[in-house]
Amino acid sequence: DSTPKWTVTLPGTVSYPLIVKGFVYAAADSGTTAKNSLLYAFSAADGSTRWGPINLGGSADDFSTNFGIAYDNGRIFSVNSNGGVAAFDANTGTAIWFDQLNTAHGQPVAVGGVVYTGGSSDANTQSNSTYAIGESSGVVLWTGQTTSGAYSGPAVSSTGVYVSTDCYIALDRSVGQVTPAAAPTFAGDTGQGTIVGVVDTGIDLTNQDFMTSHGTRIVDLWDQPA
Repeated sequence: DSTPKWTVTLPGTVSYPLIVKGFVYAAADSGTTAKNSLLYAFSAADGSTRWGPINLGGSADDFSTNFGIAYDNGRIFSVNSNGGVAAFDANTGTAIWFDQLNTAHGQPVAVGGVVYTGGSSDANTQSNSTYAIGESSGVVLWTGQTTSGAYSGPAVSSTGVYVSTDCYIALDRSVGQVTPAAAPTFAGDTGQGTIVGVVDTGIDLTNQDFMTSHGTRIVDLWDQPA
């Protein structure tokens, strides 16, 4: 049966939902010119409003790019389109703290007591930032500079924070310093010495993809004219 169990209509563009412990958390812009962000908590069972809407502020037109929410340790964290980062009690909606980080925006990630979020370009350094913010205090623990990736949600492992840019940038999770990529290591079969046969309409023997410092990679060619 494809019939929805319940539906709720929100006033404007809607964010991605978070579903945690019987709650569905979502946000929408207000549908007005100001485009304020509104945060809601619904019952996962019947769609009834558990709390909200809470006005999170913000004014950018592109709500879907500049806004995000995350959950961890009984708290909901939000980043509005004007760099306002806030924490709320997930059960009651009670505000815990608010930070105004003018360049912060995008989709936050909350894990291990820290909220990570991206930031837009700094006019002086021409760089973007990744913020690490204490979940309980709202204090900025560190800021790491990156070349781009301001709107993407960081990926977090036990040791690193990874930001999407022209290539991936890894930040040390404890201090936010850029960590050089380690050389790849391989175990087992590498494919070295493998010969691949290809049936095609032709091949450019001078293409640089087929060349090495010792000559061509092509072992043999069987040309069958029509």
